[in-house]
Amino acid sequence: MAKITLVRTLALAPYFSPIRCYWFLFLGLFVSDTFGQKNTLKRLDSLLNNLNPIAVPTIQNAPETGWNFGAGITYYFNTEPTPDSLTPTRSSSLVGTFNYSVKRQLQTEARWQIFTKNERMFYRGAINYADFFDKFWGIGNNTPAKDVSEFTFKRLQLQVSVLCRVAPNLFVGGSYQGSYFGNFEWIKTDPNLRLSEIEGSMGSRVSGGGPILIADFRDNPFSATRGFYAELAAVYYRTFLESSHRFDEYFIDVRHYRTVFQKHVLAFQGVGNFMNGSVPFREKPRLGGQQIMRGYFNGRYIDENLLAIQAEYRMPIYKKWACSFFAGAGQVAPRFNDFALDRSKLAYGVGLRFLLNAKEHVYLRFDTAHTTDGDIGFYIRVNDAF
Repeated sequence: MAKITLVRTLALAPYFSPIRCYWFLFLGLFVSDTFGQKNTLKRLDSLLNNLNPIAVPTIQNAPETGWNFGAGITYYFNTEPTPDSLTPTRSSSLVGTFNYSVKRQLQTEARWQIFTKNERMFYRGAINYADFFDKFWGIGNNTPAKDVSEFTFKRLQLQVSVLCRVAPNLFVGGSYQGSYFGNFEWIKTDPNLRLSEIEGSMGSRVSGGGPILIADFRDNPFSATRGFYAELAAVYYRTFLESSHRFDEYFIDVRHYRTVFQKHVLAFQGVGNFMNGSVPFREKPRLGGQQIMRGYFNGRYIDENLLAIQAEYRMPIYKKWACSFFAGAGQVAPRFNDFALDRSKLAYGVGLRFLLNAKEHVYLRFDTAHTTDGDIGFYIRVNDAF
């Protein structure tokens, strides 16, 4: 009876605009429970007993937030606590964070990455809310630092991917991306900025879905030491999905990890993000942030297309301590043909790592990064940048 009631509730969900986005999340979880895990109840106790939580306070200083304080908790678990097959299941994670910055920015997020038994299915997603202060320098790869505008907004964002394994380490599925940006208030504007010409300058609501393919040959999903990872995705934002703007997005993320000797790891990553159509400025590819092109303000340069690469060398120091050296290059452009090597922005830095969980190979990282624009970023996060 409970399952019938759940089905009826979900069937009505798309007709109520406040929960349209969550329909996709609940649908994925329902399909998982119905078709993928018939013995869920039998294995629930075992799963709960194998939860491995890590709770840490978060203190960070990033260009986009200033000093940021909060807390985070991560649960690591395995849906196959006692491996009994030739296809071992990698660990899964549930992450919750809450942060507040000295610039009065509030961010809270829940993320999940779940492999079912024998990795038949892979679920990944995030839901986050932000009451945020941000900066905007205009659109392009060479916007002057002095031409900065400042604004505040509120954001609700949902990302859901459901994939099935079609071959060893190869997953194919679909994804949904939805976000709402509202309550825009421009508190400082550059005299040359014409807000009427900026798509989405007073808010936007985007909703789209599309195919996704992941090839994951890493030895560990949290801090890999060897292997290969590739992700290809396309998202089509359409008005029939309640999107205020119609545009297409294509994304590629390729990574390679190699142990050179005695736990010394050399890691590479290349990212491409390409869009076309009527794209709100807050949805455009953004250069900078705590993952790639560290040191740059997240969104210091934005445009329709982005290319970025980075390399990182990780090495042990003493017992649970390790260090890293990293460098990256990237740029944005209105069209793919406009990319040029001499237009690249550069970033580099060093970091410390402290081992929080030896079983799952989870580190707390302390990174300081510099850019050729003279920017500096300081980051404290759980897990490596890539």
